[in-house]
Amino acid sequence: DEGLPELSFEITKDALYSVIFNLPKDYPHRPLHCRIEWQQGTRAEHEYINGNLRQYADSLAGEESAMQVLEKAGEIFTEILNDKKQEEAEAEALRQDSKPMFVRDAGQKALGRRLIYFHHIINPTKRQCVQEWAVQLKLGGYSKIGWPGIV
Repeated sequence: DEGLPELSFEITKDALYSVIFNLPKDYPHRPLHCRIEWQQGTRAEHEYINGNLRQYADSLAGEESAMQVLEKAGEIFTEILNDKKQEEAEAEALRQDSKPMFVRDAGQKALGRRLIYFHHIINPTKRQCVQEWAVQLKLGGYSKIGWPGIV
């Protein structure tokens, strides 16, 4: 076993993303190391996916786990893609809905605090739409992007 080299390989899925595996010399007794490469993904999305893959791989230490980790990468990637599609649809709906939720007299000011919780705010299009909507409604405030997202 002393003479076994560390093994590295890459698997590309439908030209969308690649999963890079590094198997330590004493694999499977130690967990494998892996990361996803995805050119269209944001830094936050990469951190989310790779963090989940790392935790999952660590939980399978002592087992032959490369195939299980590859399947988990596909599940997480699909989840991220579905979330991005949903965010884009929500952003488009925000763009289409130009009517304010309430009407007040010109010059009348209202002060209040509201928090809106989102599962996450990652997509730049969604962030831009939220900002445009706030300007349109003459609202001010802060937003927290990432997981979770809060406006």
